[in-house]
Parts: sequence; structure tokens; C-alpha cells
Amino acid sequence: MALLRMRFINSTGLVAEGIDFVTNSLFSHCEIITDKGYLGAHLDGGIQLLPFDYCKPSREMRYAKPCTDDQLAMMEAYGEKMIGTKYDLPDIAGLALHARLLHSPKEYICSRFLVDYAESGGLYPSNALPAYDYLLTPELVHASSFFRGCSYTF
Repeated sequence: MALLRMRFINSTGLVAEGIDFVTNSLFSHCEIITDKGYLGAHLDGGIQLLPFDYCKPSREMRYAKPCTDDQLAMMEAYGEKMIGTKYDLPDIAGLALHARLLHSPKEYICSRFLVDYAESGGLYPSNALPAYDYLLTPELVHASSFFRGCSYTF
């Protein structure tokens, strides 16, 4: 059996601290754990694969969700295809301004990418309809019942 591996983190920096402040959240970022590094959406570079040592989070939770080999292959193919997609900075501005309609449908924040990545393999980590997945913050995704029964580490 394969595993969809994910992590939720909190770290320092203007965007991370802004997300913390506006959302009053434990986590400011989420991403996929691959064998080669962390795959996620970042302000500086959009969706990209970063090395395991790219940051030192102040808080971290890791999860492993069982899936089939076929599901994992579909998710990995989706992730590869999405590398280079721009970061949705208007969505972060909308979060800060409480104007959540400020977003670009073809760009991604980390939580939207994680949800769409999982959904590409038939896993649904949110009860939000796809048309509203841009509204999800890392904290809202983390609070999902999707993670019950997953193995996890701190």
C-alpha cells in the first residue's frame, strides 16, 4: 500500500507570520512530502520541489494517508505537471483584507495545492466544493476529518 505524505508547518517570515496573525492559526503552510523533497506552493517561485532542509519550522505535523499505488501515481503525475504554476498572491491579500474573492483561479496557495493534489488521486481532504477550495487555509485543511486515522509524527 502506498502513502500520501503531507506536512503542516509554522515558520518565520513576512507571509507566514501574516497568515498566522490574520487566521490565528497553528500552521501557516502545508505541503506534500516526496522522496526528493517537499512539493508545495511558495510565494517565491510558485509550486516547486524544495530540498528537505529548505526551512526550519517552529511547529510541524506530518501525516501519512494510505492510498493505492494507482492513486499515488495519479497524484505524483499531477504534482509534476503543476511545478512552475504561479503563487496566488491576490488570495493571500484577500485573506488579509477579509476579501476572499481576491484570487487568481490559475494560481495556487499551499493549501489549495495540497487539496487539489489529493483530489487528483481520488482522495478528498476537505468538504469544500472544488469551486471554493481557494478559501481553505492550512489550518482549515488540517482540521479536516481526513486526517483521522492517519499515521502522524511531530
